[in-house]
Amino acid sequence: MRHLLKIVLPLTLLIFGFGNRTTAQQVEVQAVITNHNGDEQIYQLDGNDRISFPNDETMVITQNGTDIQILISEIRKVTFNEVLATAENEAENTGISPNPTSNSFTISGINGFQQMNIYSIDGKLVKREIIDCGQSIDISELPQGLYYVNVNKQNFKLIKL
Repeated sequence: MRHLLKIVLPLTLLIFGFGNRTTAQQVEVQAVITNHNGDEQIYQLDGNDRISFPNDETMVITQNGTDIQILISEIRKVTFNEVLATAENEAENTGISPNPTSNSFTISGINGFQQMNIYSIDGKLVKREIIDCGQSIDISELPQGLYYVNVNKQNFKLIKL
């Protein structure tokens, strides 16, 4: 029960805080779920997505009408981060190019070395690297698809051709 409260309390604060936002900024919430073996899965949540607990054993994330079920016993930690949407990040002179790309891309507008994470569309961490501004990031080993690139607490959507 104590484990469930550690998840439900931040979730309750997230729902009430996120739902009452009246600013014009487009904000997304990122749910990072860490399993006992240290693997992370990240879920980008917008105002239409939901997290529910249908019973004491399961957490369900509903995104675009699709339910993702996660056993609570497999969760070590859940972290919620509020992030600016892609359009606002680009307005701050931080961006990735080229996008779409087939083998590599660069990130501009960051200062010094930063940790960069690339997540697949289903939230799995597929690449982690320490990068510098303008450094070429090789993604030739990744299959074609949509990815989320996270650097300096900012998220970008990247299309791999």
